[in-house]
Amino acid sequence: TPPSTEAISILQRSIQSLNEALVSPVQVSQLLYCKRCISEATLDEMEKIDQRKSLDDKKTTLLTAMQETVSSDYRKLKDIATVLSDVEETRDIANGIMTKYEEKFSHDDNSTVLQPKEVATGSNEDRASDILRNNYSALSQSITEPVRMARLLHEEVISDEALSYIISTRGSVSDSRAILLKAVRDAVHSNYKHLELFVTVLRRFSKTAHCGDTIFEDFSELNLSDI
Repeated sequence: TPPSTEAISILQRSIQSLNEALVSPVQVSQLLYCKRCISEATLDEMEKIDQRKSLDDKKTTLLTAMQETVSSDYRKLKDIATVLSDVEETRDIANGIMTKYEEKFSHDDNSTVLQPKEVATGSNEDRASDILRNNYSALSQSITEPVRMARLLHEEVISDEALSYIISTRGSVSDSRAILLKAVRDAVHSNYKHLELFVTVLRRFSKTAHCGDTIFEDFSELNLSDI
């Protein structure tokens, strides 16, 4: 049996219990994106505010994406289990997946494909976007005032439309934060210098100052050239 088939079957045996345990699929998707376990297109689907999409729809989107990732590289199952083991609601399920993974693939010493500091080559925008991706878990867990942050980023980084969306979801920090992070990702894709502006704002909040410093260090090391 090919390893990807084995890995998929381990994951599929836990899909039902994951579906029940995932209370915050958007936040979990942000952690999985940081660890390169889902694509940016999937993250877009998760962070988008769409009234027609229920929580169950978002769970389905995320669980389907996880299965696609594992079918293309079975070693990603270990990375997914590692991420889920950091989330209280899914910890036990993740530990079960990890145990089964290690039983099946213990011969494979180099079984993790996670490169915490992968930085893309390519355009300045690609490289800046990659730095943002590497810090996405920390950002998704430390931004607690997305509305205030969005107001500071408004005009230069965030559009009027994004700001009004963020304000309209202010009752839910995780929803507002998701729209904020998606808007920042879009801005950095269009111009890498937006990442520096984001750093300036991150440093103004005690809970995100450390993230701002880390991103700034990574950014400084890139020696980005003005093209």
